[in-house]
Amino acid sequence: MSEAKTPSEPGSTPPTAPARDAGSAGPLATKPYRRPVLPWERAADPGQGWARWASVGLEFGLSVALCTWGGWWLDGRMGWSPWGTLAGAMLGVASGLYLLVKAALAGERGTPPAGTPPKAPPGPPHG
Repeated sequence: MSEAKTPSEPGSTPPTAPARDAGSAGPLATKPYRRPVLPWERAADPGQGWARWASVGLEFGLSVALCTWGGWWLDGRMGWSPWGTLAGAMLGVASGLYLLVKAALAGERGTPPAGTPPKAPPGPPHG
């Protein structure tokens, strides 16, 4: 005895959709296909990237400059000749690298850097 196969059984052929008239425009025919945007391709604000890294570069440069100046000032006060300036410059580079890595890891996780105010949720304004 041969039983009829149901569409859910393996090896059975799925039911075919009714033939469409080439001239009829269905709901999918009105819109062209757009590939979905993947999370790593999505940017909150395209103009924000350069400003963020410019501020990181400014922080790095200022930390090196201020620490070097502090070491130079200590050299003049304490008579440590080049050692205060060298120690200040190394401290500035270390603190600048810390800030650089911190910003890079925050960008990799997609979290805003510390001190950035949170964005309001989308929806109607409350008031």
